[in-house]
Amino acid sequence: DAVNGAQYAQNVHLSSNETTLLTSSTGGVDKKINIEYKGAGNNTYLDNYIAGQGPTVYTTELTYTIISQ
Repeated sequence: DAVNGAQYAQNVHLSSNETTLLTSSTGGVDKKINIEYKGAGNNTYLDNYIAGQGPTVYTTELTYTIISQ
């Protein structure tokens, strides 16, 4: 189930700075949040093969914190 009454941030850019993705005045158990990632610059890295690598792999780490209010 989704988080009822949640306010979702739109077009959030990944960075090393803290950013709020969503807020909600109510809590819940077993709620789910979907995050859709689109590559920067019109999916720049989607088909960016680098010779000598097989395959070329790009990774990122997303850290999140749930803060009770």
